[in-house]
Amino acid sequence: MQQSQAYYKELLSGFIQERITPEEVKELYAWIQQEPDLYAALMNEPDMLVLLEEMAEASSAHMQASTDLRIREQLLTLETSQRGNKGIYRVIRNWWWAAAVLVIGIAVGVTITLGRKQSAVIVEQRPTTDVTAPTANRATIKMADGRTLSLDSLAKGVLAQQGDIKLVKLEDGQIAYQDATSGKLQEHVSYNTLNNPYGSRVVDVTLSDGSRVWLNAGSSLTYPVAFVGQDRKVTVNGEAYFEVKHDASKPFYVTKAALDIKVLGTRFNVNAYDDEQDMKITLLEGAVQLTQHAQSLLLKPGQQVIAGDNHLKINDKANLDVVMAWKNGWFNFDQVPLQEVMRQLARWYDVEVEYQGDMATRKFSGEIQRELNLSEVLEGLQDIGLHFTISAKKLRIMP
Repeated sequence: MQQSQAYYKELLSGFIQERITPEEVKELYAWIQQEPDLYAALMNEPDMLVLLEEMAEASSAHMQASTDLRIREQLLTLETSQRGNKGIYRVIRNWWWAAAVLVIGIAVGVTITLGRKQSAVIVEQRPTTDVTAPTANRATIKMADGRTLSLDSLAKGVLAQQGDIKLVKLEDGQIAYQDATSGKLQEHVSYNTLNNPYGSRVVDVTLSDGSRVWLNAGSSLTYPVAFVGQDRKVTVNGEAYFEVKHDASKPFYVTKAALDIKVLGTRFNVNAYDDEQDMKITLLEGAVQLTQHAQSLLLKPGQQVIAGDNHLKINDKANLDVVMAWKNGWFNFDQVPLQEVMRQLARWYDVEVEYQGDMATRKFSGEIQRELNLSEVLEGLQDIGLHFTISAKKLRIMP
């Protein structure tokens, strides 16, 4: 039975204050799909605008962890039933503007904008030109003999055999190296390179020692087909998450330029894109030792090392949700400059970014799905005084 307007206004108020249940969130979502005009009108009433601004000021653009988890649970509940729908419901918490905001992508985009002195509801048509999130894995493996394998186009099963090591594509699409000789040592070292280009979904590979590595878009990993000798060494460029198989007798090394990361068995993330100013190594579990030139540091779980050309600096308060967002299907920013945000978007959507005007002071905090179209991710820019156009894989940002 259709409820009264006052009832749905109360649900909206409860959502903004994070005090309604997941079932009520679903009910609210269904109503907004049916009554987008009434939703927009309610959100533009003076008392609702005051409430939004009060919540924005109270949050200071950051919500408590308990609220974060509660909203995430509500979101996941809805995603289960709405995945694949262009009008997917999403909660954007402190994304481009400082408040918890409902954004419903139906026939038009309805966005609530907030300001210290004024607030308004803007309804505008989505751009006719857009870029969708990657739907396929475009990764390739360059073999030691010069061959290049395109992973997405290959059927499941054995892809190649190099010495006694088989390169296989498993049923779930994962790439793995399997020893076909029950531990027989290889006499020669040969290297493969896994390359995951811009505009490609995350790819993961299981190395011959059982260690597993995930690569973000715009990243590559060079590694031996079989680990020969007293250690295991790989080279990374871009961003990779490692789950290293423990072997105390054969330490695992990750290298990038002059930086060496030594581990025995652990989980950690390496962000080492060439177009970023610093490298960031974040430890989730275990222990790693980092060495660069004459400096060496031992990293503990939860810590992050920021590595510049001539320094290693420990961050004791690394935000692991932000670090691991890319692997879990999210963009997550914590006071990140606009240019860094755009570099992440450029890698994921495979677009070129151009700027018009000074953007140096713009910073953002928040989280949003990586499955959305580029225009949906960028909608909030308009609410902080920026605009964008998308044309032929080129994204232009303007005041």
